[in-house]
Amino acid sequence: MADRSAERKRRRSKTPERTESVDSGVLTRSRSSERKKQKTEKDVKKEKRRSSFVRGRKSMHLLEQQEQQQQQEQQTTDEHTAATSGGNDTVWQAYADRLRTESSKWDSLCEEYCTAAGNAEKLARETTSDIPPWESLSAEQQRLLGGKPDLQGILDYTKKCREDLEVYVDKIAKTTKTLSTFESTAEAFISARANELGMKTFKRMEHFNSPMTLISKIVSKTDKS
Repeated sequence: MADRSAERKRRRSKTPERTESVDSGVLTRSRSSERKKQKTEKDVKKEKRRSSFVRGRKSMHLLEQQEQQQQQEQQTTDEHTAATSGGNDTVWQAYADRLRTESSKWDSLCEEYCTAAGNAEKLARETTSDIPPWESLSAEQQRLLGGKPDLQGILDYTKKCREDLEVYVDKIAKTTKTLSTFESTAEAFISARANELGMKTFKRMEHFNSPMTLISKIVSKTDKS
């Protein structure tokens, strides 16, 4: 019994040390947890700052990329417009040069033909004379040719007759064409009128009673009476 009481006293005497040690452990743990919390808060703040900085850098980088892309697009559009305008200018210049060359060729041809026509007229004037051919002949030649027909007069007469004949033929052709159109129009009109007259002639007259209906009415009246 004495041993048991002594052990109890010892245990009682040791409990405050344990409580002190426990309190000190709790304090250290609380301090360490506070430190950890402070560290975690600092880390969170740092992470937030870092993330915001990174986001800012990313946004700046995106803005720079967008600006570069816009500049490139503007440059490409400017180059395209310049190329198209230059191409159009070259095409129009080629057309203008072609037209100039063609006009110069036509001018040269007209000049050549004008000169050729002038030379031909000059040569014709030199080779022809206003003196009639029979006046330049001798008396014997005139006597020999006097009984011959005038071929130039015949040629002139035939030329005039041909021109008159062409005019008459043209008039006859126009008259024939007019008569053919009149004939076709008259035939169409007559056929239309004939069809209309036939339809009116053989159409049943509804406001007149047929003999059959009249006889049936008379028979019905006699039966009733």
